[in-house]
Amino acid sequence: MAWTTPVTFNTGDPLTAVTLNQQVRDNLNYLYEPPRDVTNNSAVYSIAVASLPSAPTTAIDDVNLGVSLTTTGRDIQLAIRGIMSRTAATAEGYLCFDFFIDGLTYASTGTATPANRGIGGISYYQTSSNGRHMFNVNFLLRGLSAGSHIFLPRWAHGNIVGTGNISILGTDMATQVFVTEI
Repeated sequence: MAWTTPVTFNTGDPLTAVTLNQQVRDNLNYLYEPPRDVTNNSAVYSIAVASLPSAPTTAIDDVNLGVSLTTTGRDIQLAIRGIMSRTAATAEGYLCFDFFIDGLTYASTGTATPANRGIGGISYYQTSSNGRHMFNVNFLLRGLSAGSHIFLPRWAHGNIVGTGNISILGTDMATQVFVTEI
């Protein structure tokens, strides 16, 4: 259901069921149920360590974590969340994320080159190889034109040793990507 620009009623304008339904019911339904899409995946994703901090340009899983959404031109909330773990017993570093939009631009900059560390991420320090860290990275995207868009999550990892993973924790929390027009 699409948003209809509200009309300005003048004295003497007839109020019909069609007009009221469009102006009141349909627009309230649109506000209550904005365009959004969510993907959940229980796969384990791994990324090798970068020796230096880098921008998040590595695809996580475009098939299972990519989101397609038709928008009306309002602000967009982008988010990725899940459980992060490490293969090294003692480690510190970060995972950072961004979204590649329509195969053209990154959410963090609006250009073909992402910002260093993208839209944000998680920094961690752990002292055992079974350490797990929950993360939730949100980003407000402004200025995206109305139309159909594809949002693909990207990531980077900066650390000294080991491999960074995002995965499901038991049956409680899968890696989730969501995009909502707000």
